[in-house]
Amino acid sequence: MIHVDFGFMFSNSPGKNMNFESMAFKLTQEYVDVLGGQRSKFFNQFRTLMIKGFLALRLHAEEIISFVEMSMVSGIDLPCFRGRDLVLSELRDRFKLEMTEA
Repeated sequence: MIHVDFGFMFSNSPGKNMNFESMAFKLTQEYVDVLGGQRSKFFNQFRTLMIKGFLALRLHAEEIISFVEMSMVSGIDLPCFRGRDLVLSELRDRFKLEMTEA
């Protein structure tokens, strides 16, 4: 099971700008244990699927960013949309578009 916290993804992380939450992705030790540890076949399968999922999303990064931007200007007033330019810039950075797929 995966939980996506969109507020955290856009801008509402605890201690924002205080380096309290610096990781882009959190994977608890408990979840690793449920998968059987870092050397298990289930963990490797999880890792492979996460990478494939990220790369699939990355192919559509511009569309995702445009959708978020349209949501921001549509009048939806969510705390995670405040600071629009910074939110969009940080969202773009999460896709690591400057890096190769490898």
